[in-house]
Amino acid sequence: MNEAETELREFSGEAVGKIRITFPNALSSSPIIPVLSEFTARYPKVSFDLNVSIEKKNLTEDDYDFAFRLGTLEDSGMVGIKLFDIEPAFAASRALVEQYGKPKHISDLTNYPLLIPNNIPIKKLLTHQDSLIPHPTNLVHTGVDIATFLNLASSGFAASFCFQHMLKPFIEKGSLIDITPPDVASKIPVYLIYKNYQYMPVKHRCFIDLFKSAFIDSPSY
Repeated sequence: MNEAETELREFSGEAVGKIRITFPNALSSSPIIPVLSEFTARYPKVSFDLNVSIEKKNLTEDDYDFAFRLGTLEDSGMVGIKLFDIEPAFAASRALVEQYGKPKHISDLTNYPLLIPNNIPIKKLLTHQDSLIPHPTNLVHTGVDIATFLNLASSGFAASFCFQHMLKPFIEKGSLIDITPPDVASKIPVYLIYKNYQYMPVKHRCFIDLFKSAFIDSPSY
């Protein structure tokens, strides 16, 4: 099939072609994953080019069709649809909790050795605090991969910042304990964003409609 025929089909009645998507690795085990799987089952002639990265891609400059974003939207000129919220959390091994106690306030976390992402604006995720670690009394390790943080935390390396949807399987296995203080902000919005098309390909409309159906019109995730 030549390029002209493919383009004609993409703007006609059939969902075909490739969709380029980018999202942060913090969403790699979030509710967007089963919806992506559902989309491929419904529209087998559409393929994905997925960029799961800590790097925030520009949809126009990097030629992506869709992005999932955490927190406040900064993409000017883009369309944004709020899908759901995720919850920040802190977790530690049982041995560390026995050693340092379960935190009652954010400031209590400063007693722990901590793993903190340096690519997420932590201050914006907290309430009633100007800084996560105002007076650190133990080691603070930084990095970008929260999934790796949780594996390290399971080994007793340090307590880790994470999100509840990422922490859940570790809680179920008993390898980590949720030590999130009550004064941590409870919800972070997740948005689907895309360019403001004058003429939208069928595959894009189907993609948007499925996510709206899953999280907004009749939430099932």
